Amino acid sequence: RELLQVLMDYVDGLDTNKNLQKAITKAIDDEDQIRDDASPELLKLRRQSKSLDHKVLAQINRQITAKTGTGGVIHHHHSGRICMSIPVSDVPQYVKSQRDFHLLGYATSASSATSAYVEPVSAISMNDKRVEIKRREALEVEDICAKLTQMISEDGLMLKRVW
Repeated sequence: RELLQVLMDYVDGLDTNKNLQKAITKAIDDEDQIRDDASPELLKLRRQSKSLDHKVLAQINRQITAKTGTGGVIHHHHSGRICMSIPVSDVPQYVKSQRDFHLLGYATSASSATSAYVEPVSAISMNDKRVEIKRREALEVEDICAKLTQMISEDGLMLKRVW
């Protein structure tokens, strides 16, 4: 019991690693997500991504309104691209000679294709940029996590030496 008290007094006297604590708090939010401002590069990439998201969505809405006279399409993500889902029976009308829309793939049920994912041809280059930015964003998040892991590892080695 005396040994336990000595250890407790010792632990109470240890100073926490303020730099590590600050780095973790700066990088990770209360919902365990990497913060946009965890690094200047990540902030830049996420801003670019949001901007492109809005542009792609606006382009899809313009194309749908021009084609059908109505807007309000439900947007989907397929292979990292923002697109729209249409009934398989409508594919020929949308992708005629691939001038207006590009077929990305099909959603299938247990027995057959139920819908198709299409994107406006005019949005392809924006979606390409968006996919590249998302790839770079994922690499930046990995780098941030690796740096935090290294800091935690170094802190753990220091504590191991102390004990």
